[in-house]
Amino acid sequence: MLIATVIRIEGPAVVLRADGGEPLRAVLRGLFRSRAGDATHPVAVGDLVEAAQEPGGSLVIRKVFDRRNLLARAAAGDARRYQPIAANIDQTVCLQSYRYPDLNLRALDRFLLLSHTAGVPARIVVNKLDLHHGDDPAELAAYSAAGYGVTNISVHTGEGLDALRGCLSGLRTVLIGASGVGKSSLLNALLPGLALRTGAVSRATSRGVHTTVRVEWIDLPDGGTVLDTPGLRAIRPWGIVPDTLAAAFPEMRDAGGCRFARCLHEHEEGCAIREAVMRGDVSPHRYESYLRILDTLRDEGRGGRGGRRPIR
Repeated sequence: MLIATVIRIEGPAVVLRADGGEPLRAVLRGLFRSRAGDATHPVAVGDLVEAAQEPGGSLVIRKVFDRRNLLARAAAGDARRYQPIAANIDQTVCLQSYRYPDLNLRALDRFLLLSHTAGVPARIVVNKLDLHHGDDPAELAAYSAAGYGVTNISVHTGEGLDALRGCLSGLRTVLIGASGVGKSSLLNALLPGLALRTGAVSRATSRGVHTTVRVEWIDLPDGGTVLDTPGLRAIRPWGIVPDTLAAAFPEMRDAGGCRFARCLHEHEEGCAIREAVMRGDVSPHRYESYLRILDTLRDEGRGGRGGRRPIR
């Protein structure tokens, strides 16, 4: 028997590594794959598994040990199932860029929601500081006020990279972000000689080209691991329902409980969250994002289109 960690998934095959040894290729038999349940794949990068050698020589996964956590999103085309991204992680780094593509806070909010449902802390890193002039946007400051760590970097100039290295050291980190924000370029800067392929960003659409096609396990020279993910454009929540969505927004949790049972903070007169928005204690941008995600959750539950009720 071999106890090892999943470091890459290649369709029906899985690449394992035990105690820092050489990677080993293993397979998942049909019966094991059929037990995936609501998941699109029975294992995730970061899983600790037990494997055994079959008489024919193949290394076969027999068991997946209990996970500390799982980063996952709703499966494409079926919100009732989920797509595992990574397991047993310590944090996520949600990478954005100031330009090409422009800062996308709606997408950022959904990336942060992934971290919340996995129960792991999230750090926001904004790349391409060399293309940004002036103060941080007011909307971005709202994330610092909500308790998220925000780090500005420029892969091009190297600014902020030493501080980021310190945040990654000794931890297993999932790097998530849209195509074009600079994930591969960042990893190339952190590990000279890695030579990950990078892609250009269209100036017309501000969209990048996917250069990472699966979750890649990358060991850092000073300790720690980064799990690089394919560029994510559309994130659909999984593992959260309308009644629990507000808990994923730290500033809404801190605003105090409502006097209404199961309040969804949309139109109820006297709602503590709506009052906090009007006072400026909760960012209007973040509140609007909450409403948009709330609509998504309801639409998936009833098959219709929900109507948002903006604060007045």
